[in-house]
Amino acid sequence: MMTWADSRLTVEGIKGHPFFFGADWDSLRYIAPPFVPALQSITDTSYFPTDDLGNLPDQLETTESLGSEQDLAFLGYVHRSTIQIVHVRSDGLVLFRFTFKRL
Repeated sequence: MMTWADSRLTVEGIKGHPFFFGADWDSLRYIAPPFVPALQSITDTSYFPTDDLGNLPDQLETTESLGSEQDLAFLGYVHRSTIQIVHVRSDGLVLFRFTFKRL
């Protein structure tokens, strides 16, 4: 799945891959999905497994708090980030530019 950009499959290469043999690419958007979850609300998580949640502790572990003497290591650092809208395509996709600077 992860490879160098010049080794990746093109769109036509993906469509022609044996895994997708028989896929109707022209009408894919219009085919009904095999399963549509019936959600109770926008925060409904009932379709996610919760078996492992019984092993969680009731309280969070306490950690050493940072005192003022430990904060001195970051004296003079300022974190500044900016988000710019670079382009809005006709189909509504918005391209952003995000920069993070440590001064």
